[in-house]
Amino acid sequence: MNPLKRREPMKSLIFNSISLIIIAINILLFIGCTKTINTNPNFQPGNYDGTISVDNLERTYTFHIPLTYDKKTTRPLLIALHGRYGTGYLMKDLTLNQFDTLADLDDVIVVYPDGIDKFWNYGSEVLTHNIAVDDVNFISKLISFFY
Repeated sequence: MNPLKRREPMKSLIFNSISLIIIAINILLFIGCTKTINTNPNFQPGNYDGTISVDNLERTYTFHIPLTYDKKTTRPLLIALHGRYGTGYLMKDLTLNQFDTLADLDDVIVVYPDGIDKFWNYGSEVLTHNIAVDDVNFISKLISFFY
């Protein structure tokens, strides 16, 4: 077998993962810059784990409340999506917690949701094993929770 042919799926996987991350970050930075939220008054600065039920699935996420948190102030929400085979915690690790650092500096709440089985259902034919998972609904419910 030609060794170059075996590398093609890996190159494609890496390219798709990086492309998805770049697209997600750009979209979410735009959303984070244009939306403000009235957050749960019980929040305190720090890192938390959460779950939310979406379409009969328990969906998980982690989030960061900035050090400057004041329950009377509205603030932007940034949703940081991980790439393939990732998790919210892995996204924090891959970014060296820099989103949390920026959140503290700019008074932003950061949410790191988890895809089902470490994947997002973004419509690719490659990920047909979870085609019924509605990640758009999940993200929408997360936004509603923080509003």
